[in-house]
Amino acid sequence: NQFAWKSDFISSLAISGKDGTLANRMIGTNAVGLVRAKTGTLATSSALSGYVANGRHKPIAFSLFMNDIPKGKIPEARQLQDDLMSLIVRYISNKNEAEKP
Repeated sequence: NQFAWKSDFISSLAISGKDGTLANRMIGTNAVGLVRAKTGTLATSSALSGYVANGRHKPIAFSLFMNDIPKGKIPEARQLQDDLMSLIVRYISNKNEAEKP
């Protein structure tokens, strides 16, 4: 919530399906353009942390860490992360629709 850094920090995060390390992620899902995040990968670990747009409300922060991923299975781990983000976006969309008068 620090005004001096908030907008710079958010704008430094990659946008799902649009740019940076997320340019080729979440393509063809409802999460394209709605997730701003930082990725991280080591030999047997993968992470995705950031924010999901939430309509009229404040963005939702999230952090996904996956450890002990078998050798060669990082792409599957990333796909699971993308699928989870799509589910979160769907949940948020349904909740926001229910709130409309």
